[in-house]
Amino acid sequence: MLSCIFSLAVFGQANNEISGNVSFISSQNVYVKFTSTSGIKEGDTLYISTNNKLLPALLVNNMSSISCVGTPIGKIQLSLSNTLIALKKNDLPFEVKIEKSNEPVAVNDLIPIVKNDSDKIEQEKSELSGRFSVSSYSNFASNPMSLSTPNFRLRYNLALNISHIAKTNLSFENYMSYTHTLNNPLEKFKDLKVYNLAFKYDFDKNTSLTFGRKINVNTSNIGAVDGFQFEKKIKNYTVGALVGTRPNDTTYSFDAKLLQFGFFVNHHFNKQIRRAQTSIGFFNQTNSFKTDRRYLYIQHSNSLLKNVDFFGSAEIDLYAIENNQAITDFDLTSLYLSLSYRPVKNLSISMTYDARKNVYYYQTYKNRIDSLLEK
Repeated sequence: MLSCIFSLAVFGQANNEISGNVSFISSQNVYVKFTSTSGIKEGDTLYISTNNKLLPALLVNNMSSISCVGTPIGKIQLSLSNTLIALKKNDLPFEVKIEKSNEPVAVNDLIPIVKNDSDKIEQEKSELSGRFSVSSYSNFASNPMSLSTPNFRLRYNLALNISHIAKTNLSFENYMSYTHTLNNPLEKFKDLKVYNLAFKYDFDKNTSLTFGRKINVNTSNIGAVDGFQFEKKIKNYTVGALVGTRPNDTTYSFDAKLLQFGFFVNHHFNKQIRRAQTSIGFFNQTNSFKTDRRYLYIQHSNSLLKNVDFFGSAEIDLYAIENNQAITDFDLTSLYLSLSYRPVKNLSISMTYDARKNVYYYQTYKNRIDSLLEK
């Protein structure tokens, strides 16, 4: 993966050039960071200056308002000392805005304002991606006299994502699996599990509303939510709220009685190939509008060390019933840690620690024995 990140060095109005310095290189793609990508479009070329000549070096594939990703062109070998140049395109005339001040006008007070569609929210392209897989879990005996009956179980997985349907702000995502046994006419679709089946509407690049069943990556270990999920990004933070129901504990189907609601705050850090995310949330689960469970949720993941990924989550129950009276509790009922190390590109070594206890739902199950057996 070949990656580069550029920082803006020079902005020239005379020749419309934007210069950037290569700051990171991986193996296939090139990540480019600008102060602004105004004037640069997908399909544009970044150049390297050699002997006062501009030679093509990088093709821009995707971009946002401040960054883009591309692939190298030709046999040019980029290094961290290279400076690349983008030829900015100003298709329409622009005016100069002068800030009101009693002091003399400085160069930085002359702000070019391009009057074109870039002042609006860029219309995203519609994209479709999906994956279908089949796996088998089978057992059989080679001895014809064996009493063991051959058993062939098949598992089908389907993932489908459609972003910006018909170039609108509406997107769709789906992930489901179905497991069945061959030659079993009595088996129906009880083993069909739907994990994601939702539509998302983007009000803008930082605000979205999701409707349907969805597992939120910011609170992944609380499981799927059937209902509405709202998210708003503010700089390095994401705040979110959800209201809906949780799937039935036995069949994983929709259950209107299991209302739940909550909110979370997520902080994310991204710098070149390093990333870290931390979420803290509060959730309340009910059964027929009676409190089943109330808890804090904490999640953290990072790749701050080279080739090392960490993920952890914890749940702290805040609600309990003693002597038929509701009380405030503070009980660590879930702790999950996972560490993954990649010594080489095609080899990964993982280690997990799972201390998730059997959670007791006070209204769904009337006694702890029922809860333990169900889990």
